[in-house]
Parts: sequence; C-alpha cells; structure tokens
Amino acid sequence: MILSGTFRADLYYRISAFPMQLPPLRDRRDDIPFLIHHFIDKLTRQSELLRANVSADVEGLLTAYSWPGNVRELENAIEYALVLAGGSEIMPQMLPTKIGACPTTTSRLAELAGRDVPIGDVLNEFSFAPALAVPRVAFVVRGLARTGKAARSTDCGRFPTES
Repeated sequence: MILSGTFRADLYYRISAFPMQLPPLRDRRDDIPFLIHHFIDKLTRQSELLRANVSADVEGLLTAYSWPGNVRELENAIEYALVLAGGSEIMPQMLPTKIGACPTTTSRLAELAGRDVPIGDVLNEFSFAPALAVPRVAFVVRGLARTGKAARSTDCGRFPTES
C-alpha cells in the first residue's frame, strides 16, 4: 500500500513501532461478554442511550455468532440493541436480524402476519421498545408477507410507515 501511494509511509512507520497480532473475535469468544459490557458502558456514556442489561440468551447468541466484521460489528450490534431496548433488558429479538433471528421468533411473526392480530398484542409478545416497536414489527411483517412466508398477505395500511 505504501508503494502504490494509498497509505502514507510516515504513518506506517509510526504505527509499526510495536506490531501486535490479534486473532479475530471468532477465535476469542471468551472476550465477548467483557466486550458486550464495555460497549454498553461506552455507548451509554457517549450518547443519550439508556443503559440496558443483557439477557443470558442474548449473551449466548452474541458469543456463538462468527463476527465476520470483528469488534466493530459487535459494537454496532450492541448500539442497535440499546436503541431498541430503550432502557429495558436486551432480548434476542432486539439484535440485528442476522445475529438474533431465531427460527422461533421468525415463525411466530409469520404466524401473526397471517391473522388479524392487534399490533398491541404483537408488541406485548415481543417486548419491543415502544418508540421503535411499531415500525420494526411492521417492517418484519411486511417482509414476511412479501416473501410468501406468511399465511396470507397482511393489510399493511394499519401500520404507520417507517421514516
């Protein structure tokens, strides 16, 4: 990169004074619980996000995930979950879909999409933070209906649109 001119040589020599080899996060799963709590502390200090505890299920899902985006991806997932938790406990359905989409949650949403279920019942069942619950559930239900995984198409007009 230095030879091609895409990386400054002086910067390279500054950071290469003490080279460190750090294995990817997927090879350091024991670090994940510590990092989860570190990111919760950091994000609640730096922003107006409310502090939230992590359920044991969430910690298990985060520890089992392969983390192709490494530590940055973990931090983003924690921030996403904190926004949805709104100060309550972080639950699996509050994780980004690729991490927390467990078959039980997905199939239950598909089942609800096929029936005329009041949105309040869906919110209570999945414990979404009230400010973000309606848009997120509506988005998931619409996606399930579009992909044909729902029992029947839903009347999405009864949900507010996401902005």
